[in-house]
Amino acid sequence: MIDPVEFLLTPYEAADVAAVQAIANGMASSEQQKRALQWIVEKACRTEDDPFVPGEPELSANLSGRRSAGLAIRKLVNLSMTVVKDTTPRRPRRS
Repeated sequence: MIDPVEFLLTPYEAADVAAVQAIANGMASSEQQKRALQWIVEKACRTEDDPFVPGEPELSANLSGRRSAGLAIRKLVNLSMTVVKDTTPRRPRRS
């Protein structure tokens, strides 16, 4: 039987922690930004992993949710700005 706690642990290095913290503080270098996003998408969200774990429906659901978050992030990273519509709320014009 799979130990769900052990299975769901997300590995990280000191540089990953520093990069994510720098992003959160608005002080990340270009390299830290890339490293943090890569760690989030690949390690935390496990976007490339198959979420199905035989005989473990709760674990499969958890991994599926994590993967979904990673796919949403990847979609925005790869989305062409030419197809993005401005969704900024606008004030009505006075006549």
